[in-house]
Amino acid sequence: MSRDKHTILGHDVGSLPEDGGGDYNRLIFEQSPYLLQHAKNPVDWHPWSDQALALAAEKNKPIFLSIGYSTCHWCHVMADESFASVEVATILNRAFIAIKVDREERPDIDATFMQACQAMTGSGGWPLTLILTPDLLPFFAATYLPKDDQRGMIGLINLLTKIENHWPDQQTRINATGEQVLDILKKSEQPPNSRQDPDSGIFRLAARQYRDQYDALYGGFGAAPKFPAPHNLSLLFRLALLLETPDLAKMATNSLRQIRNGGIYDQIGGGIHRYSVDERWLVPHFEKMLYDQTLLIGSCIDAYQYSGDNFYREMALDTADYILHNLSSPEGGFYCGEDADSEGSEGTYYLWDEGEVKALFSPDEYVEVKALFGIRADGNFEGQNIFHLPEGFDEKRVDLARSKLTLAREQRARPHLDDKIITSWNGLAISALARLGTVTEAPRLIDAAEQCARLIKKQLLTENGRLLRRWRHGEAAIPAFLEDYACLITGLIDLYQARFDNGFLSWALALADNMITLFSDKDGKFFDTGHDQVAILVRGRNIQDGAFPSGNGMAALALARLGQLSGRQNLLDQATRNITINRGWIEQHPSAFAYYIMALAALSGPSANLVLATEESIPNDMLKTIRSEYRPFLEIVLKRESQPEITDLAPITAGKRASGERPKAWLCSQNGCHEPVTTPEELKVLLDNN
Repeated sequence: MSRDKHTILGHDVGSLPEDGGGDYNRLIFEQSPYLLQHAKNPVDWHPWSDQALALAAEKNKPIFLSIGYSTCHWCHVMADESFASVEVATILNRAFIAIKVDREERPDIDATFMQACQAMTGSGGWPLTLILTPDLLPFFAATYLPKDDQRGMIGLINLLTKIENHWPDQQTRINATGEQVLDILKKSEQPPNSRQDPDSGIFRLAARQYRDQYDALYGGFGAAPKFPAPHNLSLLFRLALLLETPDLAKMATNSLRQIRNGGIYDQIGGGIHRYSVDERWLVPHFEKMLYDQTLLIGSCIDAYQYSGDNFYREMALDTADYILHNLSSPEGGFYCGEDADSEGSEGTYYLWDEGEVKALFSPDEYVEVKALFGIRADGNFEGQNIFHLPEGFDEKRVDLARSKLTLAREQRARPHLDDKIITSWNGLAISALARLGTVTEAPRLIDAAEQCARLIKKQLLTENGRLLRRWRHGEAAIPAFLEDYACLITGLIDLYQARFDNGFLSWALALADNMITLFSDKDGKFFDTGHDQVAILVRGRNIQDGAFPSGNGMAALALARLGQLSGRQNLLDQATRNITINRGWIEQHPSAFAYYIMALAALSGPSANLVLATEESIPNDMLKTIRSEYRPFLEIVLKRESQPEITDLAPITAGKRASGERPKAWLCSQNGCHEPVTTPEELKVLLDNN
C-alpha cells in the first residue's frame, strides 16, 4: 500500500522511510491488524510482495515465511518469544528474507503452504512456519517453534543457524526436497477416478459416516479437540428429511444443545468460541470468529424449523446479538473476530474465580448462580471457572445473573478486536442475519444484513465489477477469491428472499457469471484464485470443508440455489459438473464435503420454487406459513405488479398475476406448476402434500 494511508499511534506513516525506519519495519505500511502487530519487531519483515520475492532471488537467500492471524494465541506466543528477540532478528535479517502473511487476507498463500506442511510433517496449524528457496519451494515446515530447543523440539535459533550454515553448499539437495514437495502438491490436485454422475447413494454414505463418528454422550463428532462445524449439522437435517431418518436430526439437535450449554459457548456475552480442547465442550480455545457465529446461526435456524423447539431460536438470536453488539462496524460491515488473549494470557476475559462471583450476589442469590453456572471453589480450569449450564436451564434466571456478571466483566480489559472486513465472512453474516430475521420476524436483523451488503457493494466492488476481499480504514484491497464470491452470492440469495428487492437477485446473478468466468475451467473445475491472480506454486482447489466451508462446495450450493431460483440451466449445469468432477473424493470421505452434499441435495432432491404474485405489498401471512416449518429445498420469488423486471431475472414468474388485492401462490417444480392458491391455509396444505 502507499505510505500515506494511515497513522500509527499518532505517527504519520507517510513520513517514514521505505524500510519503516528505526522504530518499525515494513509492516508498518500495511492495513492487516496481524501484520501491524509485528510492525515493531526487530525482524526486518516484508509483506508478501513481488519486491520481497525479487530480493530473495537477487540475494540468493532462503525465505523465512510466517503465516498467522491476529487473534491466534500461539501466534502471540511465538511473537513474544522469538520475533521480539534481537538474537532471532539478527540471524533472520542476516541470512533470510523474512515474510509475514495474514492468512485471513491471503487464504491462497495459506492453503498452499498449509498443504505443504501437512505433506512434510503430517499435521498443520498456526502459526505456520516454512523455509522456502527463492523459487518458493518449501524445504522445511512446522507450526509453533520455541526460541530455544526444548522437550525434543528444535528451537528457532538452532534451526535458523543450521540452515544458514548449510545453505551455501547444500542448495542442490535443498532444491530436490522442494521439488518433491511441489510434485506432491501437483498430484494432490488430480481427483480420484470417478466420473459417474453423483446420485443419492452419497447421502447414505454420508449418513453412515456421521453415525460412525458421532459422540452419543456429548454430541459432536470424533475425539477432542472438537470443532462445532455447524455446516455438518445443517447437512444432517437435510439428510434426515431426504432419507426419512430422524435419528440424524437428533444427532444435530443434541450436538447444538451440548454446545449451547458448554463452556465453548460464552454464557455471559453470547457467541461461540472457536473449538473445544476436550470432548465435553467445556474448555474452549477462547478466540471468537465471525464465521463460526454465522454458521452456528444457520444450523440453529435449521434446528428450530425442523423441531419447532424455541431453544434453538433463542440460541440463534443470542449469537446474532453477540455479532451485532461486538463485531459491527459503524459503516455496516462485520469485523473478523476477537482474540483468545487479554492482559497477556489466554482466556483471562472469560474466566472467573469463586470470590469474584460471590461478591456480586447476595448469599441466597449466589447459591443459585453457583448451581446455574457450575462454579467450583477450586475451579474447573487452572483454578478458575469456565461457566457452563445444566440441561434444562431456566432462561430467565440465566438472564438475571448475566446482567450483573456482564457489568462486572465489562470492567476487564477486552480482548483484541481484528477490525478488518472480509467479503466471504460478511457474505455468511448477510445470509445468517437475513434468514434469522425472516424466521423470527425481526426486521432489525434484516436491516443489518442489508447494510452489510450495501457496504460491500460500495466499498469492495471495483468499477469494472471485480470483487475485492478486504476493507479496513477506508481501503479496499486484494482481488477476491472463490470463497468470497460464493459466500456473497449465498448471502444475496437469502437477503433477496428476506426483502424481495430485485436488485439483490440481479447482483447475485451478475456475481455468479463473473465467478464462473474467473474461477472455472472448461471441465467444470473451480479454482480458489481467479484467472487474473498469480498462482502460488499451484493453482489451488480447496474442496474439503474445514472450520470454514470450502469455496468449491459453497460455489456448488450457491449455483444450485440460484439456478433453481432464476431458472438458468447453465448455473445448474455448472453446479452439477463441479460435483461430478469431485465425486471420487466426496465418496471417500463424505463428512468432509458437507456443502457439496447439500448442493447435490438441492439438485437432486425435492426442490421447488414458490412464486408469490401480489399487487404491491408483501404477503407476510403466506410467508409466515412457509417459514414456520423446515423447507430447505424451497426457494421463494416475489412478483409485484409494479416491478415487471422480475420476469427477466426469474422467467418462471411470467404470466403469473395476483387476483386484485389477493395474492396468489404457485408451487413449481421441474414437472410444472400446481394450481395457484390464495390463502395461507391452502398454501400449507399444498406444501405439506408436495
